[in-house]
Amino acid sequence: MDAETNTPIDKDREEFSRWAQVLGYGGLIPFFAAAIASWTLDEPLLGIDPIDAGRAYGAVILSFLGGIRWGLALTSAKQIAAEKDLAISVAPSVAAWAALLLPALPGLVILLAGFIAQLYWDMRAHRKGLIPQWFKGLRVQLTFGAVIGLLAMLPEVG
Repeated sequence: MDAETNTPIDKDREEFSRWAQVLGYGGLIPFFAAAIASWTLDEPLLGIDPIDAGRAYGAVILSFLGGIRWGLALTSAKQIAAEKDLAISVAPSVAAWAALLLPALPGLVILLAGFIAQLYWDMRAHRKGLIPQWFKGLRVQLTFGAVIGLLAMLPEVG
């Protein structure tokens, strides 16, 4: 967008998307830290198993993504679609909870499936005009990072 068509609202959106990028990319650090710790530590650090820490963080983030979906459903003008999306928006939290209750391997698999399912929903939401282009791109990159971090823990599951 050139400077002549860049309104104050557009500048606010650009600033918002930059903050979302900084926070989103920063949010990948715990995934990679848990993966690296799972490869390098022979014993839990401060009594915390790195894979359990990675699963717990993944569960929190997956639940957060469900919250985004909940928020979008609340702003929908179409009541039937909103009710369906509202009901489905709790699935990531339930899946995340199950991922924490199960042993590490099935828990990681559930988280991986959950992140991929959320990305699929984000792509559909973008096609329907529910999320902006910048957010779609960010979600693709962040999902890729989260999935790589979780996959990197799989070989270390005992």
